[in-house]
Amino acid sequence: MTATERVGWKGYRWLWAKLLLVIFSLLLSFSQERLSENTALAQRKFYSGYINLENRNYEDAIRDLTSAFNLDRNGYYGELAYLWLGRAYALLAYSKTDKRGLLSAIAFLNMYPYYFKRANYTDLQREFLGDIYLLLEEYSKAKEIYLSLYKNSDQKKYLVKFLYADALEGGTKNIELLENLRASEEGVDPSMLSLIRGYYFYNQGKFKEALYELTQARAQNRNLEEDPHFLYRLALSYYMLQDWRNSLFYFELLRRKDLYRRYADKSNYFLLFINLDNKNYSEAMERLQELMKDRDPFTDLTLRLALSQLWFYEDFIDKYKLSWYKPLLLKIAWIDYTKSYGLPSVLGVYYYSLKDKKLMDVELLKRAKVSREGYLTVEDIKINMEPFYKSLEAQYKRLNPYEDKDFEFIEALYKVNDRNFLTLFDASALLRGSLYRGKLDYVGLLDVVGEPIKSFLRAQEILLTGKEKEGVELLSKVKDQLTGEDHTEALFLLGFFSDNKKLLETALQTKDLEKSQRLKGYIPTALLELGDYYYSLGNFTEAKEFYKGYLEKSGEEDNLYWLTALKLARLSGLTNDEETLQWVVKKAEKTDNILGRLIVSLWGG
Repeated sequence: MTATERVGWKGYRWLWAKLLLVIFSLLLSFSQERLSENTALAQRKFYSGYINLENRNYEDAIRDLTSAFNLDRNGYYGELAYLWLGRAYALLAYSKTDKRGLLSAIAFLNMYPYYFKRANYTDLQREFLGDIYLLLEEYSKAKEIYLSLYKNSDQKKYLVKFLYADALEGGTKNIELLENLRASEEGVDPSMLSLIRGYYFYNQGKFKEALYELTQARAQNRNLEEDPHFLYRLALSYYMLQDWRNSLFYFELLRRKDLYRRYADKSNYFLLFINLDNKNYSEAMERLQELMKDRDPFTDLTLRLALSQLWFYEDFIDKYKLSWYKPLLLKIAWIDYTKSYGLPSVLGVYYYSLKDKKLMDVELLKRAKVSREGYLTVEDIKINMEPFYKSLEAQYKRLNPYEDKDFEFIEALYKVNDRNFLTLFDASALLRGSLYRGKLDYVGLLDVVGEPIKSFLRAQEILLTGKEKEGVELLSKVKDQLTGEDHTEALFLLGFFSDNKKLLETALQTKDLEKSQRLKGYIPTALLELGDYYYSLGNFTEAKEFYKGYLEKSGEEDNLYWLTALKLARLSGLTNDEETLQWVVKKAEKTDNILGRLIVSLWGG
């Protein structure tokens, strides 16, 4: 018996043993004279066949059951032996990965009513048929048989089998039926309840809960470690919880136990990513090569899924100089962009667009529709999408909306597909860049921005529209909730648009202010504003310091620059500050500006 079958049958062996004991008791009620020699021999052969079947000695089981059938064709043992022969043929075929043999076993069992016109065990026949469909992974047919048997007999064992097939098929809705079952009920194996519950949790993406139930089932039935279905779900649950050690162990065990190689490609797929996540790049390369061997990525879905995620492992791509990867990723994205499993490849196109600050393929990005999925399920593969989104967000945050080139790219990224942009990225960068440049094009996006940034940007919009009082009021309310450069910019804006010029001095004291692309442009204006402020108060000493600072920081020697220089020269003369006056005169000697020449004529020589 295979591991899968042992899971389904371990809890029911006692039922068949009870059935056999009943038959045996009936036979004993006959006199010894009436018990023919053939019937007694058939009885022994049947029991021997049953035991061999339990011990997976399939060929010996078939020999014994065939003898039992031939010895008692019209009796109880002959009829039972026929059905168990069908089961033995199926299990032998399954052990040899012979699908035709499984189909032959179905045909053999379907002949049961023709051999026995008054068939006594039609439920057993149908149950065995359901079990074979389960081995063939034709879960819908198996479920139909089990559900019909349960409705007709109300026996819990059929409901358990129905739920097991449903869980293997990927179902989630029938878990409530499972909760109504108790291990104490007839035909209900406690390990099966834990196993099915674990499969349902697995199907729902509740991997922590799935892992608990699966380990409980294994503790009650160690034979589960022979079952590929169990090993795959256990290994993948560990994988999704990032327990790489256990995941690696059970995927390697699965590779040895999976006779049908049902999960061979998928094992390689996950082993590839386990090794990538742990930076075991040489092992990862071996798995990738094994996946790619003699396979076409445009027809092999598992390989295509693996390739669509490699962009996340940039160090791996760089290490092996996989120059073929980027163009291949784009081709995969074009093939799959309309499908749910095309999401990783489309995100890869976004990633390379962000990295290069250039749209990788405008037409594809226009057509693709992305979504925020926690997990992506493709056949037996589950993909945790969250790391991909975080990688994109990290790359996006490297863009500086206050730098022209970066802002132009952010704007292009939004315009090519605004829906995708708002799904993947924070709109505040687009708003920051546009408001910084005095543009109101995207203020409609303020509602998708969270607080306090929303109010901060809204205040800037209000100030740009000339409503200074309202803008200052909103900015004053939110400034203490802001941090970093946002807080410093708020101080600058409040200093410019309110009477509290001291805020400009506070802003100018910010550490590394001149290194900020965003804030360094405020410095000259703030210095000039403070110079005028102290000049209006008659504090010429402070006014001189700020005017001089303005002249040192201003990058453009226009009329405002030389008008400020004229003011500084005048104040220096009034306060007998010869040093500052000569500093201004020397600057003026190098310009043809009329105000500069005036300074030289008044205070030079």
